[in-house]
Amino acid sequence: MGVADSEYAELTRKDWESYQTDFFPWEDKAVDFAMSEGTVDKALEKAEAGISRGHDNAVKSFDMDLAKYGVSETARESTTRKRQNNLSKTASVVSGLNKTRAHVQDLQQKVMAGDMAAGLSGSRLTEQ
Repeated sequence: MGVADSEYAELTRKDWESYQTDFFPWEDKAVDFAMSEGTVDKALEKAEAGISRGHDNAVKSFDMDLAKYGVSETARESTTRKRQNNLSKTASVVSGLNKTRAHVQDLQQKVMAGDMAAGLSGSRLTEQ
């Protein structure tokens, strides 16, 4: 074996060691993320909590506006508004959960397909 062969072998070993220390742990995390059944569940919980919080804040804000201007609702108006808010909230939660589920599944497929740059770089799902 000549000098060039020895140098090339050493370079190959260093490349392999670098891959094992620098890249393999990230790939391992990405595969765990993509294969985990809990990934979708966690994302759905976060989405539902965020959507619910947004609707609840809007209702509180509306109630505060009514109080600020001294406007009061009749029992019928209040019941109607609550029903409309509940329907709106339910529709938003269902839509948000469906979109979240699709996004996470797309992300998992990208990771498993080897599209690491598009897979995890912009995802807030991995920031836990």
